[in-house]
Amino acid sequence: LPGGTAFALADPRISAKVNALDDRSSGFRLAFNAWVTLPTGHYIADGRYLGNEEPTFGGHLIAEIVTSGFHLAANVGGFWRDGDELFSTQATVQFTYGAAVGYEITPLFDLFGEIEGGPSFRAPVDENPLEARLGARLRVDDTVFSLGGGTGLIAGVGAPLFRLIGTVAWAPLIVDEDHDGINDNEDNCPTEAEDVD
Repeated sequence: LPGGTAFALADPRISAKVNALDDRSSGFRLAFNAWVTLPTGHYIADGRYLGNEEPTFGGHLIAEIVTSGFHLAANVGGFWRDGDELFSTQATVQFTYGAAVGYEITPLFDLFGEIEGGPSFRAPVDENPLEARLGARLRVDDTVFSLGGGTGLIAGVGAPLFRLIGTVAWAPLIVDEDHDGINDNEDNCPTEAEDVD
C-alpha cells in the first residue's frame, strides 16, 4: 500500500428527507431519509482509499423528541455499496445506527453532538467503526447551514482520524400554530384560527 498523506474532497452525499409525523403536543417526530454518494474521493486521490470506487445508496428512519429547546434523536438504517475488498475487509451492504443530542441557543442557531456507527456483524473489528462529532447549525430563512467535526472512537474502515463536515439544506419553515391551514408567516392572526366568513 502507498504511504504518505493525501487530501481529497470526501464523497459528497445528496439526500432527501420526508417528515412522516410531527406531533407538536408531545414533541415527537418521525422521518425517513434517503441518500446517494458520489465517488469523488477515489478519483481525486486514487489508491489512497479516501472514498468508495462506485456510488453508494442508503437511507434511515429517524425518531426525535423535542422539548424545551433540547433535541434527542436516534436513527437506524443501512446502505449499499459495490463490495470492494481490501485484505480481510469487505465493503458491502452495511447496517447503520446513530444518536444525537442538541440544544437551541436561539430558534435559528443550535449546537449538537452525535455518534454514528456501522456494524457489519462480522468478526474483523475494522468492519465495525464508530465515530463521534460536535457541530453547530444555523438557519437563514429556508436554508440551513451546518458545520461539524469529529473523530473515530472505534477504528475501522471509514472511521477517520479527523473529519470536517459541512452541509447546506433547503428546509422550508412551515409553522401553523393555530392549525387553520395558513402558515404563520402569511397569517394576520397566527394564534387565532380564521373563521370561514
